[in-house]
Amino acid sequence: MKRASVNLQEFNAVDDEAYKAKLKHQTLLREYLELQKDVVSKRRKFQCATQKRDKLVALVKFLRQKRRYLLNCQAMATEPESDLGEPQTADAGRAMLEEES
Repeated sequence: MKRASVNLQEFNAVDDEAYKAKLKHQTLLREYLELQKDVVSKRRKFQCATQKRDKLVALVKFLRQKRRYLLNCQAMATEPESDLGEPQTADAGRAMLEEES
């Protein structure tokens, strides 16, 4: 009879170990799935932030080019007037000197 009780205790010990291993596996699997959800969520947020940054960089690049273009247009518009204005002033100065002599 002693043997039967020992075998039953051994069987219960093996059964307990299997049950503990199964619980541990389930817990680890649950934690893994939660971490995987977090990774997917953070990856999506990162992708959205990257797209937003890329759009802003493109907008800044466009605005810089537009500003450069407008400054060039403004400079081109003022140059002919200044070129025409300088010779007239120089000619007027020479004419005044000739008149005085």
